[in-house]
Amino acid sequence: MRPLQVAVSFCILGLMFGTNWTSVVAQSATPGLANTPWPMFRHDLLHTGRSQYLGAQTFHLKWSFDTGLSNGLGIDSSPAIDSNGNVYVQGRSGYLYSLFPNGTLRWKFFTEDWVVGGINGIEPSPAIDSNGVIYVGSSDSNLYAIFSNGILKWRFPTAGPIQSSPTIGKDGTIYIGSNDGNLYAITQNGKLKWKFATAGAVVSSPAIDYKGDSSGLKATIYVGSGDARLYAISPSGGLKWSFKTGGGVLSSPAIGQGGIVYTEGGDGYLYAINRGGDLVWKFLFAPECLGGSCAGLNSSPAISLGGTIYIGEGAGGDGEGFYAVNRNGTLLWHSPGPEIRSSPSIGSDGTIYVGVGDPVVAFNPDGTAKWVGEISALSPTYIFYSSPSIAPDGTIYIGTESEGVLLAID
Repeated sequence: MRPLQVAVSFCILGLMFGTNWTSVVAQSATPGLANTPWPMFRHDLLHTGRSQYLGAQTFHLKWSFDTGLSNGLGIDSSPAIDSNGNVYVQGRSGYLYSLFPNGTLRWKFFTEDWVVGGINGIEPSPAIDSNGVIYVGSSDSNLYAIFSNGILKWRFPTAGPIQSSPTIGKDGTIYIGSNDGNLYAITQNGKLKWKFATAGAVVSSPAIDYKGDSSGLKATIYVGSGDARLYAISPSGGLKWSFKTGGGVLSSPAIGQGGIVYTEGGDGYLYAINRGGDLVWKFLFAPECLGGSCAGLNSSPAISLGGTIYIGEGAGGDGEGFYAVNRNGTLLWHSPGPEIRSSPSIGSDGTIYVGVGDPVVAFNPDGTAKWVGEISALSPTYIFYSSPSIAPDGTIYIGTESEGVLLAID
């Protein structure tokens, strides 16, 4: 009878401690980027801006959340969405906001993000790990790690304001740039793993190419710098190569098929660079920026499933509007319009969503407008720096720059 008694004892212990034990095991596993509808800026580690969900097919303002600010103290950050549909977005009010899917406030956490020393309205967006911890940088020079209930886990200080959005590697390392000129790699307990120095502010957010290697040893971290270079960095913090553009790289790189990296320089070119650091092609979409004269090119590229690259032009010249570029570097189409500093997002059917001056626009893959959403209740003069995020039910979330309002569109 002794084996049976032992088995029963273990069953009783399991019933008594099972829940806690499961919780401990789940929390002790090495967390990577969360598998949620929209866990970080540009959606994924490759920064494709591409969702697996069908976005809004028509325009309807579902709800709006007002942070109570205006006059340029708005929402330039892009929302993140967790597995329960809760939305996280940082405002220039100095708070990270957590909202229920119906637009009511869950909690807010004071990050002191006032964009002190900021560049071109770029504001850090939150990222969520697989344990539900939210990471966000601030212009107070700190990276914050915040539990899903809004309680501080830790904060990590840098030597300059943070406008870069964090990226979470498969091993749990958090990568983030700072205006002090460094890319930081930070451990899960908030300690410095390494930092990589550039000669300019690192406003760009890092993208990671794992090249099909689950160990991560062959991974490459790509990030731009205000010193007009795109850097390729190893997981140990060593330089693999750097590529010189003709102007500061403020936007974030995106990685397409075959490991081609697409990045925007302050000289008005979209660059395609291979894994070895060689130029594949460059496409001039903002000729008024030749010579590196533009600081307003901060729309990051998105990449469709077929490889088309989408990017907005916000430099203030004749070429303003939205561009679709073929994988070979030729123009597919251009939609003229006002300046675009929002980065595009792509739904599962190929629809492209982007903030364009006053309206939010949904483009079909052929360049025609699926819908144009003008928010008549708001000022017609605001600019979107925030980029759209797509929820499983098709809701599009995007913040307004001058009004401080988060919009939910379905």
